[in-house]
Amino acid sequence: MDERVKDVFADNMELIYKLSDQISTFYNATTIPVQLLDKTGEVIESYGGECSYCELFKEACGKFCPCEQSHMYAFKESEKLGEGYISSCPAGYVHFAVAVNYENNTVANILAGPVALDYPNMDIIDAIIRKYNISVNLRSRLYQNFSSAQLVEPYRARYLCKLLSSMISNLVRAEILNYQMKNLSKKEKIYCKFNIFIVYSLLSWSMIILYADMERSGPMVN
Repeated sequence: MDERVKDVFADNMELIYKLSDQISTFYNATTIPVQLLDKTGEVIESYGGECSYCELFKEACGKFCPCEQSHMYAFKESEKLGEGYISSCPAGYVHFAVAVNYENNTVANILAGPVALDYPNMDIIDAIIRKYNISVNLRSRLYQNFSSAQLVEPYRARYLCKLLSSMISNLVRAEILNYQMKNLSKKEKIYCKFNIFIVYSLLSWSMIILYADMERSGPMVN
C-alpha cells in the first residue's frame, strides 16, 4: 500500500464517523444489528443489541466460546474475496462480515447479524449442545431463545450482505479519491471531484437497486 494512502485510515476520525453513519443506515433500514471493529476485533461502534440467544450461548460456553474466533475467520475470508462474506456462526446463525481494506490491507472490520435462516429446530440445538459441551439443562432455554434473532430467507441474506459490502467499498473508494486530491492541480482536482461524484452516485444507486431487487424477490420473513 502507498504510504500516503495509509494516512487516510490512520487516526482518521472523519472516516470512522462516515463508516459509523453507513452502518447506522444499514441498521435502521434492516434492523439487523451491526458493529464497526478495528482490525484487532475491538468494537468501535455498534447498533442494535445482542440477542438473548447469543447471550445464553456465550454464557453456556464460558471461556471456550468460539464466537470471536469465528468472526475473525470471517473477516479474513472477506479480505481474501474482496467482498462481503456470509459466515455460519457456531450458535447456528449467520453473520455478514465485511473487511474494510485497500489493496488487501485491512484497516477495520464490519460485522452484521446474527440472523437466522430457518425456524428453531431441536435437532440443531442438540447438535450445538453436543459440539460445545453445553449442559442439557439449557436445552429448552436455547430452543425458546433461538427466535430472538431476525429470521430472513436465504436468498435475502445474500442481497443484504451484498448491500452492506457495496455501501462500505464505495465509501472507501470515495475517501481515497478525496485524500489524493489534496496535492493535485486545479484541473486534476476538477477531474477527481467528478470521479468522487460518480462513486457516491454509484453508492446511492447500488442501495436503491439492491433494495428494489429484494422487494421484487418477495416479502421478508419476520
